[in-house]
Amino acid sequence: MSVFATWVACCLRLSRSSLVLTCQGGDWTKAMYPAIRGRGWGGHWIDAASALRMADEIGGLDPITEAADPYGNHAAQAMHLGLALGCDLHLVLDSAKIQESGVPRSVLAQFPERLPVRLDAAFHRHHDLRFLPEAVQMTLSFDALYTCVFPWDAIQQVTIFPLPPELDEPEEEPEEEPEPTSRRGHLRLLD
Repeated sequence: MSVFATWVACCLRLSRSSLVLTCQGGDWTKAMYPAIRGRGWGGHWIDAASALRMADEIGGLDPITEAADPYGNHAAQAMHLGLALGCDLHLVLDSAKIQESGVPRSVLAQFPERLPVRLDAAFHRHHDLRFLPEAVQMTLSFDALYTCVFPWDAIQQVTIFPLPPELDEPEEEPEEEPEPTSRRGHLRLLD
């Protein structure tokens, strides 16, 4: 494959991604970023290279990395990132700190030390997450729907589960029906 064909294939693959995280260097960024933006790509670009930050038309970092604050609320930032990327989130909550959170008592009795909560990306809109100054509010399903409020200090762990990349699989050719070997009549079903 020629260098140009490789470059075109790379642009096509990148333009189907919702997020590009790269540390390829400024020259690569200067070539690829405008090429995929020109194809109508509207995803997030997170880059170690300073080439885009220095360009006048870009004016700064990607909104996801711009909002990162090493001294801020890490749990909230991790949750925002996972939601922005459309990933599953897994939270581990300190059960002692969520006794009055809205989680059913029977569930808390099953998890006396730590309550694991998995937020499936397919249902993020139904979780109705609200980021409050002292807590995060969300709708969870146990035996019914519950509005739960978890103080930030009750969140011990946030894990982001990225979706597996979509791989281009070759399309299979439909199999042709074999011709009948005898000359006698036969039935053939047509759609």
